[in-house]
Amino acid sequence: MQSEARMLNIGVDFDDVISQTNSILFKEVCRYFGKKVPFDYNDFTTNYAWEELLGVNTTELLKAFRTVTEKYSTHTRIPLIKDCASVLRVLKRSGHKLFVVSARDTWELPYSTVWLKSHGLLGLFERVIHRPTEARNWEEYKVAQVREFSLDVFIEDSPTIIEALIKHHIPTIVFDMPYNRKVKAAQMLYRVKQWSEVLPIVNTLSAKTPLLDEIIH
Repeated sequence: MQSEARMLNIGVDFDDVISQTNSILFKEVCRYFGKKVPFDYNDFTTNYAWEELLGVNTTELLKAFRTVTEKYSTHTRIPLIKDCASVLRVLKRSGHKLFVVSARDTWELPYSTVWLKSHGLLGLFERVIHRPTEARNWEEYKVAQVREFSLDVFIEDSPTIIEALIKHHIPTIVFDMPYNRKVKAAQMLYRVKQWSEVLPIVNTLSAKTPLLDEIIH
C-alpha cells in the first residue's frame, strides 16, 4: 500500500536563495570603499572572500554592510529571485511549513521582515530566524537551527554550510552557483538552477516514509 505523503518542515536560506542579494550588495560595498567592481558577482568562484578582494578587514567590511543597508537602503532595491514567490506559495498551500534560517546578523532582522512583507512573503513563514552575534560559526549555527525546528530539508547556496548539512545527514537542495560547484555530489544533495525545480524534489522527499528515510540515511 502506498504511504500518504507527509508534510515537511523546510528551512530556506535568504541571500541568493530568496533574494538576489550579493550581486547588488557587492557593487554597493565596492562603491562604499571607492573601488571599481572587479567582476560580475555571478561569476564569483568563492563565496566569502570579500575582505581579500577589497583589501579590507572583517570589521571594516561589516561596517560597510551596515552602512549600505541603513544609510543607503540597499535592501529595498534587492529583487526577488524568479519563481521563488509562486513556489513558496505552492509549498505553503500543500501543507509544508517554511522557515527562513539566515546567517544574516540579528540587527538585519527588521530589514529582512520589511523586505519579505513588501514582496508578500512574510506570512508564508512560521519563523524568520537570523544569526545572533555570538554565533560566529555559521555552519554550526545553521545545523543547530535545523535540529531545534526539526527541519526535514534545507534550501541553501553556501558551500561550507551545504557540506555541514550533508555531514549531519540533512537533505539539502542546493541553488547552483559558481562558488558552490566544488561541493561533491552526495546522496542527500539535490542541485537546482531555478525554483521551479524545487517542487518535484520536495514532492519526492515528502513521499518517503520516516522508516524508508532511516534506511536510506
